Amino acid sequence: MGSGTPDRATTPDPIGLSSAYGYTDAVPDELDKRVREGRFLAGAVLDPKGAAESVALTRHTPDPRLRQHVRHYWFARWDLGDRPPRPQQTLPLPAVNAVIEADGSRVFGIASRRFDKLLQGRGAAFGILFRSAGFAPFYDRPLHELVDRSLPFVEVFGRDADAFRQSCADGNDDGALTSELDRFLLGLTRRDSEEARRVQGWVDHVELDPEITRAEQLAKHANVSLRTLQRFMRQYVGIPPKALIRRYRLLEAAGQIVRGEYVNFADLSVALGYNDQSHFTRDFTRVVGQSPARYATAQGVPSRPRRTTSC
Repeated sequence: MGSGTPDRATTPDPIGLSSAYGYTDAVPDELDKRVREGRFLAGAVLDPKGAAESVALTRHTPDPRLRQHVRHYWFARWDLGDRPPRPQQTLPLPAVNAVIEADGSRVFGIASRRFDKLLQGRGAAFGILFRSAGFAPFYDRPLHELVDRSLPFVEVFGRDADAFRQSCADGNDDGALTSELDRFLLGLTRRDSEEARRVQGWVDHVELDPEITRAEQLAKHANVSLRTLQRFMRQYVGIPPKALIRRYRLLEAAGQIVRGEYVNFADLSVALGYNDQSHFTRDFTRVVGQSPARYATAQGVPSRPRRTTSC
């Protein structure tokens, strides 16, 4: 058998995670499928219709050898011409995001609230969206130290990262950029651990199973104590399990709203594991920056069911 780069159509499972932690080769693809179907917003532009008018956003799959670490690469390009600056608002996934831009590149930890960026003129940004526990092997500090913080790209990835950053910022070919990102990450020293892989399996379970609404449910699935679950999540993801679950459930809620159908917020809050609608509304408003009802109105979603006529 010859050696070389593995086929991107397959995702190997060299350490047997399928049986050990419920991780399967199909997990990254299944997660991406949920995004395409609109079941939740992934990393997620809060006004996708408005953004599509001025921003070209593409996502690209990393080398199979990186799939346990990287969810996808994303490339955004915009040209507003003479139009006024446009605010771009996103509700990030609970994961580290490394962002490369010509005027400065940084590694962003998990954000506890909406992320805003003002787009103006013509520009581009390229990013590496890691899986929730996928960044830990590249970083020698506990991930909770990065929450709501960012660090210079070079400080995290080393002195050689500056030349790499500049080559990416100047690039226009998505295929070439994807290959550059693959080569860069594969050339870095990683401190892979069984614990990080185990935690990633727990995170995948939260994302794939909307019935998980409490940390105690996840601890039972993981067959660990709640305290152990909390300690591992702070170390390898950065936030406690309750915050992780809430983020995914809020992404589910935003996804339902963006699909454009009437949303009964009382029913939705119960389905997402909230004890009452007011608690859901407070959480949504704190993270997204506006209430569910106002967000739905901004997305053109009706405030009551559309009436149907009968013949």
